[in-house]
Amino acid sequence: MLKKTIGFILSFFLCLSISGIQLNAQENVIQISTADELVKFADEVNQGNYSGNADIVVNLETDIDLNGMEWTPIGIDGDHYFSGTFNGNGHTISNFKITVGSYQYTGFFGISDCDIMNLNLSGIISSDSFLNGSGADMAGSFAGYLIGGNISNCTSYVDFTFSGVQGYVIGGIAGAIENGSITYSFFDGSYYNDGMSNSVHAGGICGIGANVEIINCANMADFYGLDYFGGIIGQAQGTTVIKNCFNTGTIDVGENGPFHGSCYFGGIVGTVYSSPNLTGNLTIESCYHAGEIIGHTQNDQIGALIGGVNMSTSYQNTITAYNFYKKLIEER
Repeated sequence: MLKKTIGFILSFFLCLSISGIQLNAQENVIQISTADELVKFADEVNQGNYSGNADIVVNLETDIDLNGMEWTPIGIDGDHYFSGTFNGNGHTISNFKITVGSYQYTGFFGISDCDIMNLNLSGIISSDSFLNGSGADMAGSFAGYLIGGNISNCTSYVDFTFSGVQGYVIGGIAGAIENGSITYSFFDGSYYNDGMSNSVHAGGICGIGANVEIINCANMADFYGLDYFGGIIGQAQGTTVIKNCFNTGTIDVGENGPFHGSCYFGGIVGTVYSSPNLTGNLTIESCYHAGEIIGHTQNDQIGALIGGVNMSTSYQNTITAYNFYKKLIEER
């Protein structure tokens, strides 16, 4: 069972079955060397064949070019997901396209509790029309929503492009992550939205992080056209640790501005949120922000470390930070 506690999201139950793609029964290892094998594995997961089985190990044996394929996320809902380990072995999966709005959880993996390691991604996650999300819609390069899983030694060169967004959680590495970790991972793609932005929690590494550790990670990408953003985490919840991380990307609200008239931008964390079920300590240690922050109005909440704090109950913050540099804050 994957139990979800992030804000507005409810718990759900998962089923388990094993069949389909070639599998070494003794070692529970799947070897993938071609695009066809990768697609077959994704199809098997989305049929529910690997849900809840944490013993499965997938090894990517070579770089794979998907040649502009419209990719269906691996793990489409709470009954069809991958729980094992996906080891990219330093290889790259490139040239995929994902249309946001087709799935609640958008990314190479949609929803999962797996471990993803040693993998590079290059592709496009986009929408040509205005995206009107529910607030529980999530998009990220490696995973839309990761629960209890871990991402390590991964790099994304994915480009996110939108024409107006509302009610989404978006991250360069993962849309949202809960009770897990992201380590030694980097986002060097891009985020561009030429329309309005409303209630979009975006982060260079993850959009929302609840009870997570983000260690030795960096965002080098520019983000344009948003309203809530953190260079590492868009919104931090619960007991969360950010250590040895940096952001050098430019944060720009864009020409259209947000629906609600003001923005929350932080060089490391956009906003800090607490509720009766999500209390704890936020620790930021040995991090720095060296990007440019371009605001919208004098009402914008902008900080080199944290943009703003939303506390519905007591939230004890422990912050240790040094090597900080705020390059520029500009008000339009």
